[in-house]
Amino acid sequence: MSSDAPAPGWYPDPAGNQGQRYWDGRAWTEHVSAGTWAAGISQPALPDGARVNTVFIWLYVLLPLVSLVASVLQDPAGRMQEAVRRGLEHPGVTTTPVASPGVLLAQLLGLVLYAAGVVLAYFDWSALKRIGIVRPFHWAFAFIPAPVYIIGRTVVLHRRVHKGYAPLWVYIALTVLGIVVGVVELVQVFAALEPVLREIRSTAGTNA
Repeated sequence: MSSDAPAPGWYPDPAGNQGQRYWDGRAWTEHVSAGTWAAGISQPALPDGARVNTVFIWLYVLLPLVSLVASVLQDPAGRMQEAVRRGLEHPGVTTTPVASPGVLLAQLLGLVLYAAGVVLAYFDWSALKRIGIVRPFHWAFAFIPAPVYIIGRTVVLHRRVHKGYAPLWVYIALTVLGIVVGVVELVQVFAALEPVLREIRSTAGTNA
């Protein structure tokens, strides 16, 4: 096979028939398609050992863990308590919220993770095309915040090869975990503010 052979994919049928025929990178296959969604899409069998759950989709799915860990390390309860205490120490001073280094770092991390998600979706899409998935869910949908790309990818793979469900289930599990962690952090914030609020009420009663 020459090095300039076309990549695997759908091409006009060399037999002159209407529609397209699938080229597997070495030879024309028996898989033909009318070339429209209405007529359906013919998905050829994947090579032996081909895996639709690429390393790129797993990295994509696990990206929220980075934000989750960063959120826990920021200690929102401690930061809230410290902010209230500063307000008590300077009651006559009106302060405006100023982005702390931690907040700025969290915002920067969010942008980095967003860009990483788009890049990983592109590599995942490219890998699916290389193993022979016909018209995989397009990577550009990763520009829309998750879980659009993961859901669309799962639906397309289900239609093509009836595989590829695990990343979606893992993403759902991580989403539930994130909600649980968020509720726990909220409870911790209120628990941390309780002694401060008691102090405020006590001070107000003494001054009265």
